[in-house]
Amino acid sequence: MSEVINQPEINAPSTVVANELELLKARADKLGIKYSPNIGIETLKERINAVLAPEKEPVVVVNSEDEERNRVRNDALKLIRCQIVNLNPNKKAWEGEIITVWNKYTGTVRKFVPFGEKTVEGYHVPQIIYNVLKERKYLSISTKRDPKTGELTVKTQWVPEFSLTVLPQLTKEQLAELAAAQKASGSIPVSDGFTD
Repeated sequence: MSEVINQPEINAPSTVVANELELLKARADKLGIKYSPNIGIETLKERINAVLAPEKEPVVVVNSEDEERNRVRNDALKLIRCQIVNLNPNKKAWEGEIITVWNKYTGTVRKFVPFGEKTVEGYHVPQIIYNVLKERKYLSISTKRDPKTGELTVKTQWVPEFSLTVLPQLTKEQLAELAAAQKASGSIPVSDGFTD
């Protein structure tokens, strides 16, 4: 009679798992990865993959809406050097005016804008305020008497309130001279390096 010996099949699932675990342990040993004797296959695979393909630093994805918001804000707050002449006779005695502009990208931008002689050398205003000054109009009312009939006619029209002349930006030398003049006149605070 022949004896029947039960031998596990070579391709049985338990032997495949054991062989895979042994291969992974051998690979972990070569890579210098420490593991406990009862580690599972999945955990060991994760540790090996972490060493072989280290995680890249997370890429900061900037939202295109945020980029657009920053671009619009920077464009709006860019300084424009210009001469400003008030053409409105109702504001003839005014030395300047506080201009306030708001939008969802820049928030509130408020600046005192001088007129006339104070701006001969140029005055810096943000682009957003420059745009408002450029668009501003006032109602000009003029009267004229007809020489033949003696009748008075009133003419009204909307005309620009300011004459704006854009000047070139200051050079580095001009900025240095301006800084020295402002420092000498005490018009800007000068830090002496000490805190109170």
